[in-house]
Amino acid sequence: MSLDKVDRFRAGVAVLAGAGLIGLVGIMAWQSSDPTSSAPTHFNGDSVGRNNGESIEAYIARCRNTRIDAADSFALVTFTQPLGAREAAETVGSAGSGGAGVGRVSAVVPYENAPIALPEPVAGATREDVFRRWIGDAPIAGLIVYTGGSAKEKIRSDQRVMCVESLPADAAWGKFGIKPVL
Repeated sequence: MSLDKVDRFRAGVAVLAGAGLIGLVGIMAWQSSDPTSSAPTHFNGDSVGRNNGESIEAYIARCRNTRIDAADSFALVTFTQPLGAREAAETVGSAGSGGAGVGRVSAVVPYENAPIALPEPVAGATREDVFRRWIGDAPIAGLIVYTGGSAKEKIRSDQRVMCVESLPADAAWGKFGIKPVL
């Protein structure tokens, strides 16, 4: 191979690499402006929380007009303002231990953060301990609970609670959307 052929080969590789880089940057710019990648998620099925564009007042009115069934089901409990772990645990209590007697707290909704699934407290631990272990001292905007209608009504009457939005009894954990309220 003569020197000319080597130089032409290198120039060709450089041109191809440059064209590939320009193409990659172009694809990335095109994808970043795609509304499907930056728009809010629309759920196809059950969901709790404020709808896109819904005011907080309209959401509260919708929650108050929602019937709470006696059957056990999931519900989003939203506080009037973010609470600490102790206060959030007090609002739901635990089955047979004061508070509302909630059967299960499935997730905590930290203020301005995504929901975090929670385990149930083990022997010797409280819901407050579980909240602190999973989110530390982060303020809690709401909880996802699984409990019956009487416990949901009791939670709804707590002055620290803005609203309780209940899902249908056939809603399954992990199969419904959770949209932030606060």
